[in-house]
Amino acid sequence: MKRCVPAVVAAALAAYALAEGPVPPLLLKAINSSPKQRLSGVRVIEFRRGPDTIRHEEFVIRDGPRLRIEFPEGSKFAGQIIVENGHDRRHYFPDRNEIHVLPTRRDEALVRLKRLVKGHESSSYSFTSQGRYPIAGVSSELISAKDAYGNLLQKLYIEPKSGVVMRRVLFDRGGAPVGSFQYTKIDLAPTINPSVFTLVRKGARIVTQGDELRRMASEGGFLFRTLPNQTGYRLEHVRTMKPGGQPVLMQVLTNKGRKVSLFQLGTNVDRDQLKRMGRSRTESYSWQEDGRWFVLVGPLSQEDLQRLARMLTDQP
Repeated sequence: MKRCVPAVVAAALAAYALAEGPVPPLLLKAINSSPKQRLSGVRVIEFRRGPDTIRHEEFVIRDGPRLRIEFPEGSKFAGQIIVENGHDRRHYFPDRNEIHVLPTRRDEALVRLKRLVKGHESSSYSFTSQGRYPIAGVSSELISAKDAYGNLLQKLYIEPKSGVVMRRVLFDRGGAPVGSFQYTKIDLAPTINPSVFTLVRKGARIVTQGDELRRMASEGGFLFRTLPNQTGYRLEHVRTMKPGGQPVLMQVLTNKGRKVSLFQLGTNVDRDQLKRMGRSRTESYSWQEDGRWFVLVGPLSQEDLQRLARMLTDQP
């Protein structure tokens, strides 16, 4: 199943001396205005996977926490529709005639911005304002975030009046771009029909990630174990893989933008390898149950991971 996951900036409209210091007010505005932002436009997503750079285009309509994404004809995602209503995310796959119900991803973007501010407060990050640049014909202010050693982490191009992030570029440890999005067309005061945030398809099968987990666990001979809703975590993604040739069941669970990964396998494994697979440079906790090994990985302390591990359930 294919899931969704910008070009060079035009000449600067204006430039001024580098200014490093406190958290830029515009970054705080981007965070505080996010729940109320309204827009429609075209966005290009680009990310690097191994040696390949993957790129696709999206049609976006947003009204606060509500979101609709479609894809142009000729796209490998053409026909798919994504709708967030503030409570969940529904993704329609026409080839399967299925609507997959997922947690929203709106909190995730906010958490990342808030993490920048928190990093500055702990002296982990610093910010540099670097002038105005046109993004989709809209003058936007560039704010760069660096770590304590001066390594570039990301660039944010923010429209000053609305606080909308027009372009975002993430950099790897070597300073190369690893992922980005950029609006190529945007309307910051659109007329929006509320019905666009409804996704109903008669005859389509509704699939939850719990359904997918139960199917994969049954087919792969895994135990059904997951975190219950009362923990605050919701199952965002589940898949099986074979690193080193042995089957592994991986779950990604999210709670207000914070993610943990739960791995289940038949033998013990290098936890550092699983941490890399979970895309997390954080802690891990492992244990054995009914002949299976479990590893929980996330941006939490060992004690918190152990507490979550004790709350795993075998109920849907």
